[in-house]
Amino acid sequence: MSKIHTTKKELKNRFLASHTFCCGYCDLQEMDFFIPASYCTSGVYSWNFDTYRIGGDYLITTGYRGTFGKWIDNDTIKRIKEKSLELMAKWQAGEISRYQGGYILEEYICGLLCDLTIDK
Repeated sequence: MSKIHTTKKELKNRFLASHTFCCGYCDLQEMDFFIPASYCTSGVYSWNFDTYRIGGDYLITTGYRGTFGKWIDNDTIKRIKEKSLELMAKWQAGEISRYQGGYILEEYICGLLCDLTIDK
């Protein structure tokens, strides 16, 4: 699946701010194998950031500049990385397909992000 080129303004207009998260560039690079970026933005200095649509309701923006949303804490990033690497090992062993890994990872991330959207 190729990325859809869009603008930051369009993404902000289309998705709920409470369901939009961001993290640093390459923080979730392990996730990209199973869940490819849905959108990308660019500007005068070239590429700005990629956006991952998770479960249809959540967005994660990651890139060099222009990312927006609530910052994902380091503990959550670590948990996503660990789950991604666990699924990668299962894929390499032939236990799951790439599609199955993407589905499992997406469900896992949705659960984590849901916890972050609830005001405590």
